[in-house]
Amino acid sequence: MHPLNGRLFVDFVGKTETLWDDIRKLEKILKLDCAETEDLNVRNPSRSELKYIEHYSPEVIEIVNGLYSDDFRYFGYTPLEPSAFHARA
Repeated sequence: MHPLNGRLFVDFVGKTETLWDDIRKLEKILKLDCAETEDLNVRNPSRSELKYIEHYSPEVIEIVNGLYSDDFRYFGYTPLEPSAFHARA
């Protein structure tokens, strides 16, 4: 998605983290009734939510933060703090 005149050109942005809540919001906006479906999302409660970042260095975090800075701002995410990561040997 690209901003249009500094604004998003969509009326609604749903997130996977809140998928079912967002579907309910869309139902109200669009005046629809969506059928319930089986939740097939595979979750492992013992898995770290951000396990992939174990492989990131401070430099990589800075690159990611730079590349996705607009997305963080538009969608309300907080960029990761590079100083919280240790360079891998």
